[in-house]
Amino acid sequence: MGTVNVHRDDLPTFNWIDRKTGERQGKFVTEDAIYSSPTVWGEVVLVGCRDHHLYAFDRRMKQTQPVWSFKTRSYIHASPVVVGDTVLVASFDGNLYALRQAKPISVWADSDIVPRWFMAALARQLHEETASLVIRATTANAGNQFSLTDFQQLLKQTKERVQAAGAAPKVLPRDVPSDHPGAPFIEYVLTAGLLAGYPDGAFHPDDPTTRYQFVSGLSAVLAWVTRPNYIWRVLKDNGAPPAQVEVRADPLAGRTRTMPADVEETHWAYPALSRFAELGLLHLDDEGNFRGAHIVTVAEAARQWNLLAQSVKVVRVK
Repeated sequence: MGTVNVHRDDLPTFNWIDRKTGERQGKFVTEDAIYSSPTVWGEVVLVGCRDHHLYAFDRRMKQTQPVWSFKTRSYIHASPVVVGDTVLVASFDGNLYALRQAKPISVWADSDIVPRWFMAALARQLHEETASLVIRATTANAGNQFSLTDFQQLLKQTKERVQAAGAAPKVLPRDVPSDHPGAPFIEYVLTAGLLAGYPDGAFHPDDPTTRYQFVSGLSAVLAWVTRPNYIWRVLKDNGAPPAQVEVRADPLAGRTRTMPADVEETHWAYPALSRFAELGLLHLDDEGNFRGAHIVTVAEAARQWNLLAQSVKVVRVK
């Protein structure tokens, strides 16, 4: 066995060391020092950092960028602890975080957490399918209307897209490998300007999606597809015959249309939540709270998407 020479670099780094020779094979520079010990979790190595992140690195060093990362509100000095399919990590912000291992979409269950890349898949679906329905409406009779696909069919289509081999995406954030299941969806939404990544150029595709993020993402695309110039652009780009088509979002009858009691007007997600509240699309608890920091599961995503699908209508006006 070789001897590992551990020394202080000019910059804090996570290093891959050849256990036979002791030589460094690769490294990733972090924004602050690493004090926690690494923990192996399946195919990744977890390590906490003073830059507020829990990093997951490929244990075989197929890439030197993190496979995924999760940001807390303060330092992570404690070593992550793995219990089954869940990792527990404590932060100086006073919270203990429980994160579940990301599963392939082919085996997702209702209780599984929705990652950020799937939010990109839903955004792409809303954008593309609405355009397809606009084209379809041009050949329909006046008064005909069309609705979005329900969630179960959408999930089936997404699984098929993930499994189908296609050309590698060319425009991706630095933390999204070209073979990531969400790569084509992320490339689409970023190129189309539907969603945005983080200011540092990352997307964090495997991070859990909060309710704030989920509703904000869908709300942004909804605002996009209901613009009059969206319909004009779809008809022009597809060479469709002249027709008067309308994309609208109708308020749902019998549903509460009030803003959550726990969201201030100064909150970054307030405009998006307001749009959904006006349509009766928000799920509030018995106290009228949204609990936007909670993580979205597949079952919650299905419920939210199906409400949106009931609201959105593509109508042939005349």
